[in-house]
Parts: sequence; C-alpha cells; structure tokens
Amino acid sequence: MSITLYQFAECHECGMVRRLLRGKGIPFQAVTLPVGDKTIVRQKFKVESVPVLVDGTYVSSDLTDICRHVAAL
Repeated sequence: MSITLYQFAECHECGMVRRLLRGKGIPFQAVTLPVGDKTIVRQKFKVESVPVLVDGTYVSSDLTDICRHVAAL
C-alpha cells in the first residue's frame, strides 16, 4: 500500500489528515507544496484544494471523504 498526501505545511486540514494517518500507524509519503501553489494538484488531479490523498486508485481532496477512507483502512 502506498499512500501519498499532497499538502501545505501550515494547513489545518492537512495536519488533521497527517495526525489521522499517524494515529492509525499508516505509513504515507507527504508531498509539501510551495505555500499557496496548487499547480501540481490542479494538473495531476483536477482539484482546487489540499489536502489531496492518493491511495492506489483512490484520489480525494474532500476532507470528510478522506477521513472516512482512512478510518476504513
């Protein structure tokens, strides 16, 4: 399993996802984007917000959906 979290370092929601993943002991790779620059997530995933969680074919930038996904792992 390879999980990637696209994030801003100072993002409250991104921090929530990091804490959730760490709390469940789930390894993940964090990709920290330059402050305010969403170019990568726009181009790769066609979304306008972070966090973006990628887990295989699962991709979401919706915090509620991400929390549900992580809780089910």
